[in-house]
Amino acid sequence: MAHNPKPAIEYRGFPTNVNKPTPVIALPTTAGTGSEVTFNAVFIDSLAKKKLGINTTLNFPVLAILDPMFLKDCPRSVMISSGLDALTHAIESFGATKSNYLTRMFSYKALLLTLNNLAKSVTEKDMFYKSNMMLGAYLAGIGLMNSGSGPAGAMSYILGPNFNVPHGLAGAVFLPQLVAHNEIRDFWYFDDGDEFELYSKLIMLYDSLGVNFKSLKQFGVTESNVDILLKGVETLQPAFNQNPVPFTVEDAKEIIWRMV
Repeated sequence: MAHNPKPAIEYRGFPTNVNKPTPVIALPTTAGTGSEVTFNAVFIDSLAKKKLGINTTLNFPVLAILDPMFLKDCPRSVMISSGLDALTHAIESFGATKSNYLTRMFSYKALLLTLNNLAKSVTEKDMFYKSNMMLGAYLAGIGLMNSGSGPAGAMSYILGPNFNVPHGLAGAVFLPQLVAHNEIRDFWYFDDGDEFELYSKLIMLYDSLGVNFKSLKQFGVTESNVDILLKGVETLQPAFNQNPVPFTVEDAKEIIWRMV
């Protein structure tokens, strides 16, 4: 915005004919967004309660420095939410319809790193686990940037700003339901024959972190205000189309009702 004269709202979406921004060197202090290797800049319109992006390849950092010591004093809640964000990126980018063999190499490695290290990165002092989480978030960002996301990430854009839920948690709360939806329809998360049931592994991880993935009531969602979510997901079919098996607005509404 320092180099472009219009109000920020004018650049939402995928603006063209914009001036180059100030070069950015990215030093992530959380292990989650992968913003050091992506060009998405996300803002919340507090009045409309919507998340909006200013997305242009000009936003790519010119340099990224991954130093896990920046995670040393990261609060537990932030470590969990951001870590679950990385996990969501890894899982959804692996299955995204635009994924290919190369992107899945990044996504699958990110999936293993986040799945196997998130719980210990929260409970253990050894920086080994936080280092793995930082690498996992970085690789998940590469996978996401080159293939796409999916329903859980999209639904977080409705839940998060309307009910003040941290982004990572707002997407991850839907993730087990989405994975179950995909696995029931014979989509499996594996690489080079290393097949496993991801849903059961997610349940174990969430239980170890104390994350409730079964109810939206913890965020203040009730039968009296659930229409906010039900109406919100009606605009998300383009994002749902990135899922590896059919996923519709009605599927999203069914999941939401199941969690209220």
